[in-house]
Amino acid sequence: MKNEVVLFKGQRNRYDKAFVTAGAKLVTYGSEHEGTADELEAAINENTACVAS
Repeated sequence: MKNEVVLFKGQRNRYDKAFVTAGAKLVTYGSEHEGTADELEAAINENTACVAS
């Protein structure tokens, strides 16, 4: 089952817990200040349910 949520590391906040509470695994990409399209693409796989922004 797809259960991963891809999230830019620079946008992590207290509301991330809502994804985890619902059973998702957070997958972050980039640094706290920037992320590239290549890093985002690399973070997406067959288990990705969504990309959060």
